[in-house]
This record gives sequence, C-alpha cells and structure tokens, in this order.
Amino acid sequence: MHTELPSPHSHIQLGTITDEDIDQILEAGAFKVSESRAIRSLLSDEEEGFHLLDQSRFQAIILEISDRLQESLVCFVRVRQRLTQVGLANLRTAIYLSQIWMNYRRNGILPKTGPLKGPVVETVDILREMNFLKGYEKFELLTMSGNYYLFLVAFFEDYFHELEYLNGRPNMAYYEAFARIAFRAARDHSLSAEFELTEVCHDLSENFSLIRSAISGLAERPEITTAH
Repeated sequence: MHTELPSPHSHIQLGTITDEDIDQILEAGAFKVSESRAIRSLLSDEEEGFHLLDQSRFQAIILEISDRLQESLVCFVRVRQRLTQVGLANLRTAIYLSQIWMNYRRNGILPKTGPLKGPVVETVDILREMNFLKGYEKFELLTMSGNYYLFLVAFFEDYFHELEYLNGRPNMAYYEAFARIAFRAARDHSLSAEFELTEVCHDLSENFSLIRSAISGLAERPEITTAH
C-alpha cells in the first residue's frame, strides 16, 4: 500500500500565495487602492497571510473564484474553514489534510463509483506488512493508511455500509478504529518529531470522529448501485 499512495510528510507548509492568485483575490474583492497594497503585503507573507485567510470575507472571496485560483490555496481554505467551524484550530492539521486531499484528487486514489471490487485495502494485510517494516517505512505506512481510511470513511459512508451488506465486511466503526490506532502509533513513533507531525497525528487520532465529520462535505459522495 505504501508504494501506491503519495508521501504525506515531505512539506507540511502551505507556501507562498502566488502574485496571480493575489491579483485575482484583490480584483474579486474590489478593494480600495490603499487596502490592496496592505493586503498584498500580508498575503505575500507566509505567516501573516494565514490571519487573512482565516477571515470570513477572504474565505468567501476565495471560494467564490475557486476555479481561477491555485488548487492548493482553495483546498486549504475549504479544509481550514470546516475544521475551525468545529473548534479545531491547529493550523498544521489543516495544512496537512489539505495537502493529502489535494494529492488524492490529483491522483484519483479515492473511489468514484460503487463498491464493485473496491479500493478498500484489507487492514489485516497492512498489519501483517507492519511486522516486517521498521523506521521510515513503518512510519510512512502508519500515516498513509490513517490518511486513506480517514478520507474514505469521511467521503464514502454509504460505500462502507454497502460493502458490509454485500460482502459481510466490517462496518465503518472498524475502519475508523484502525485509522485512529494508526495515527496514534505514528504520533508515538520516533520519527514523528523529526517530521514535525507529533501534534498533527495527535489531533488526527484524538479528534478523529470530529475531523471525519468536518471534512465529510468536501466532496460529493458517489452513487452506489446495489447488486442484486
């Protein structure tokens, strides 16, 4: 599994907002000239820019013109907005999840149709593989499997119910528990601090259900066709 999913921890930062995106935001917001200079300066700063991106006015502008902006910026704002609405203010968690979601969108990893043969990776296979992994590879598998099941149960609740009905597979609570355990083990792994993911993995493990519920509306669920 770890060879198929994007690496989750190469760059846990949003990066600088491009001049082109700032131009689009300023145009859509119809700001005064004096305001535009100050806004451009703040948005160009990697730290100060986050304060503006947390304001409802800027979030509304970005979501309104999302088709004209960089995907990374739009994904971050959508994730950040949903997490803060439920009281989850950890900025790094929002950046992390937005990057994972963006990678999934670009690589088509999450399922788009009904269960059929399904992309659900058997957790027993992952657990078996972990017995033979150490160091970076084990840490990577822990985070990547946690990421995968988080988004899968968030976006495709009906998918899991259908799998249970058709194939007798465990229900969604089973996969949620597996993801929480994976994030908790990643948090306690020696490499967690090196990748600056300790707080993120803690957030994902201890607030899993709240995060799952918050991000569940980020994507439309597929239409599931029941086999007869």
